[in-house]
Amino acid sequence: MKSVSTSAGIAFTAGGDVLVLRRSPKVASPRTWAVPGGHVEPGESTLEAAVREIDEEILNAPARYVVSEELVFGGDLDFTMFIAPLRRRFTPRLNWENDDYRWADREQLSRLKLHPGFKKILQRIGEID
Repeated sequence: MKSVSTSAGIAFTAGGDVLVLRRSPKVASPRTWAVPGGHVEPGESTLEAAVREIDEEILNAPARYVVSEELVFGGDLDFTMFIAPLRRRFTPRLNWENDDYRWADREQLSRLKLHPGFKKILQRIGEID
């Protein structure tokens, strides 16, 4: 089913942790943590947009990965998050939109200053309180 979200991202996971990026001071919601993602451009599917955002934000993103799940959040979030499990972590090289990264587990995520939308997603899926 093709989703109609206007934003999309990909959550890379490895060993029970998720890759989160800290947004730089130059973007909206600065210094907050979230998965890489952004707006869906006209004519793009949500998956195409999420892959494009990965390629823009992570300069050395894995060449191959498989999306195993699609979570669509409508209403106030209007976001589609794809899950891409990896066999092992990698060290991302980031563009200017983000200035730090972490592979974080559930406990670590609950202590980070999360992007408001990402925080709502994690609460809805029961990953944090």
